[in-house]
Amino acid sequence: MIHVDQTFESEAEYQVWILARAFDVKLKRGTARAGLTKKQRQVLEFVKQFTTETSISPTLDEICAGCGMKSKSQAHHVLTGLRERGYVEWIPHRVRSICVLGE
Repeated sequence: MIHVDQTFESEAEYQVWILARAFDVKLKRGTARAGLTKKQRQVLEFVKQFTTETSISPTLDEICAGCGMKSKSQAHHVLTGLRERGYVEWIPHRVRSICVLGE
């Protein structure tokens, strides 16, 4: 049994934390949050809404469809910007592991 000494904003954030522990991935926290571009705000809101409605995080294909993007690499680039600013986190090479971090 794992003793958790921190709180999580959502079930998805907790699941990412569990996966990070299992795969020994260091989650970046406390990075400076800078202003977001229009597309970053759109993707962040889409991920929040999708996660709230379905209780799972979206795939890159679902983000592309939901935000009008033409390629997964564009979605990945936007998500990377959000990650660098401390808005989202995910486990590399894991499907549906995107987690919106507490704001």
